[in-house]
Amino acid sequence: MKILVIEDDQETAAYVVRGLREHGHVVDIAGTGQDGLFLATGGGHDVLVVDRMLPGVDGLGLVRAMRDTGIKAPALFLTALGGVSDRVVTRTMLLEGVWDFHFDPRANIVETHVSRLCSKISRGGRDPELIHTVRGSGYALRAPNI
Repeated sequence: MKILVIEDDQETAAYVVRGLREHGHVVDIAGTGQDGLFLATGGGHDVLVVDRMLPGVDGLGLVRAMRDTGIKAPALFLTALGGVSDRVVTRTMLLEGVWDFHFDPRANIVETHVSRLCSKISRGGRDPELIHTVRGSGYALRAPNI
C-alpha cells in the first residue's frame, strides 16, 4: 500500500513512517500542507495520514482542497488535541469534511470504506489492528502494543 504521511512534527512523523515501512508499506512524507498537496496530486496514494493541526492550514481544510483537485484517497487524521471527541474521527467528519457528501446518515458508506481500509492495512490479519471503532463516536488510529 502506498501511503502519504503529512505531519509537521519530525519525531511523530519518523515514528509513524518507520512503523508503516516495517509493515511493508511504501510511504511518502511531507512536513507541510503545501508539500503534502504537491505530493498527493501526483502520487497515486492509497491512503493519506494527515496531521489535524498543521501550521498554516488545518488538516481538514487540506483534505478538502485535495478533494477539490480530484484526490479521492481515504484520509486518517492524527491529532494531539486533548479531549476524546478531538481524537476521534466521526462519521459526519468523514462524510461532510472529507468526502463532501450530504446524504442519509443511516447509509453505511463510511463503515464500508473503513472496513476495506482496515482489510488493506492488516493484510489479511497478519498485521496488528490500527483503526479502532469508538462506539457511538467514530474511529481512532492507535498504535499496537508490541
